[in-house]
Amino acid sequence: MNNKRQLIIRSLTGGVVYASLMAGWDYHNNLPFNLWKFLFYLLFFGASLGFFEYRQSKRKTQDQ
Repeated sequence: MNNKRQLIIRSLTGGVVYASLMAGWDYHNNLPFNLWKFLFYLLFFGASLGFFEYRQSKRKTQDQ
């Protein structure tokens, strides 16, 4: 249970970092802040990161 919780927290943290960087890039290009774009980046990148990390940890446990 604790491992799954850490995976979710790490994935969402990675999604927030990526979405913040992309929002900063938009700000650098003089574009307004777009909440829907920020949420899309947060959820899509966070979910992708979580999925790949879950698969990697699953493979490690199967190899051992």
